[in-house]
Amino acid sequence: MSLQSDDREQVLLTFHHSFGIAGFILINVSKKIQSLFLWGVVTAGYILLLVLPFVVLASLL
Repeated sequence: MSLQSDDREQVLLTFHHSFGIAGFILINVSKKIQSLFLWGVVTAGYILLLVLPFVVLASLL
């Protein structure tokens, strides 16, 4: 089920009127934040995978 563009615009307008400019900016920025957050999680995961074996080896020595 996908919203048609008219419905989507109406939802955006309603959101804008309910929450003001901050809410409208939030809708536009939230996708970018989600993307950056996802990249952060992936990067942190790779760093942990790279660093963790060395930490375990160092603690065993």
